[in-house]
Amino acid sequence: MVNFAVGCLVVALLGAGAGWITGPEKSTGTQNPKGDEAMTLQQKYLLATVRDDEESWLQVIDHSSENRGYEYWQAKQSLGFWYLNQSRFIECRAIFKEFAQFESSNPQRAVIGHAGLASLAHRSGRYGQSQKIIDEQVAPLRHLLTPQMQKRLDLVKRVNLEFLQTLD
Repeated sequence: MVNFAVGCLVVALLGAGAGWITGPEKSTGTQNPKGDEAMTLQQKYLLATVRDDEESWLQVIDHSSENRGYEYWQAKQSLGFWYLNQSRFIECRAIFKEFAQFESSNPQRAVIGHAGLASLAHRSGRYGQSQKIIDEQVAPLRHLLTPQMQKRLDLVKRVNLEFLQTLD
């Protein structure tokens, strides 16, 4: 009799577990039933980091254009490099020129702008101009760049110098 009761309990627990696993999905708070319009700025920013496409970055920029906080500037920077990777140099230049204009008021934004412009010059085959920007504008404030950005510039600098040495 006890074995029968234990067996029934085990079967019931297994059935409940199977029902729980295969049952309807519960909302974890990450899904947004109203669509992109109702998403918070932070949700749009996280989604943009995953999607890494123009539309997602523009949604973050548009959503945060009034307060221009962290997400706004990170999205602008990411969109600038996305444009660079897509060879959309006109859009890329406009974004990084905006960053570079912050010379005295925000040196970190300015150095990001100059780093972006140096990367753009490099991608456009203007290695001398790229290296000049790195040496004159970026090097003094390099410590303000993220490690990822520093690695990117190290590669750009190395290729610039290799190319420029072949001209000598």
